[in-house]
Amino acid sequence: MTVPEIHTAGEPVTSKLGTLEVGRGLAALAVVAHHASLSSDAFTSSDYSGLFDFGKYGVDYFFVLSGFIIFHIHQNDQRGYDAARRFLSKRIRRIYTPYLPISFALIAAYLLFPSLTQGDRSWGWFTSLTLMPSNSPPALSVAWTLTFEMMFYLFFLTFFVTRFFWLIVLVWVIVVLSAAMFGVYGTLLNPLMKTVLDPLILEFVAGMVAAHMFGKISTSRWWVPLLLGSLGVVAFIFLHTPHRVILGIALASVVLGLALLEQRHSLKISNLWALLGASSYAVYLIHNPLQSIIARLFETYDIWSLTFAACILISLAFGVCFHVFYERPVLRTLSRNSGAKVVPSV
Repeated sequence: MTVPEIHTAGEPVTSKLGTLEVGRGLAALAVVAHHASLSSDAFTSSDYSGLFDFGKYGVDYFFVLSGFIIFHIHQNDQRGYDAARRFLSKRIRRIYTPYLPISFALIAAYLLFPSLTQGDRSWGWFTSLTLMPSNSPPALSVAWTLTFEMMFYLFFLTFFVTRFFWLIVLVWVIVVLSAAMFGVYGTLLNPLMKTVLDPLILEFVAGMVAAHMFGKISTSRWWVPLLLGSLGVVAFIFLHTPHRVILGIALASVVLGLALLEQRHSLKISNLWALLGASSYAVYLIHNPLQSIIARLFETYDIWSLTFAACILISLAFGVCFHVFYERPVLRTLSRNSGAKVVPSV
């Protein structure tokens, strides 16, 4: 998930890109709609499975955007081990502060009411509390994406301590592709290696490459990456069972095109989209367990559309409230105490 970046005083602050904020909001809404349809199928007699299946690909956009934002904001940072430590401290604070309360609440609910787990789904304490890969998934089902985020952040530490960052990235890409092409990935048993060598990692890399190209391409050429990326998305739709990384690479081109377009024409976004984009991480964290409760409450009506609408609207409302009344003020307090400040993400 992409979240507002934190900078220490004196560091350059990158201007906010509103088109990416809109994209964050749309991606969050797509994921919410996907899970709302699954919850509505599970707790009504109707079955519209697959109708909002596309929503799961909002995750791919988030992975690409994470790579773009992290590199775009930090590419001009000072290097060194102190810079790496500050970066990791910021990311840990930003990821875990909203995540842990929801994870603790869900763990408590599962311990008190074991039947709440979807299909007797197993979960592990280690991953639930640390977001590090293990053989058991986290209690919060959507948090599997955060294990990829944390692996990416740990990898990005190399940016601060070596001049050969892009060479390391290239080696990483080659190893990931080789593991997939030669069937090695499917044989891996170590959960850490399975995460580090998962092809989804390439979406973060694609986002970083797009950010690297941003500023090197004339804004008048915004239509080129946007067109290529759009064609890639169309190709993904019509290809027979393509790997979702193909979509991620296409989305990286779309993100680059939109960023160039905004710089070219100074596009503005509404306050509503800005709020949804800023709340996207909170919405993402809270929506799935909340929809499980909502769907159960509306089960007696047995109306798919009503359950679906309730799952979406209530999830968005609670997510925005969680962001406004907990996530944002707590992060500001923590950042103030650490000598940092929260600034808008790109």
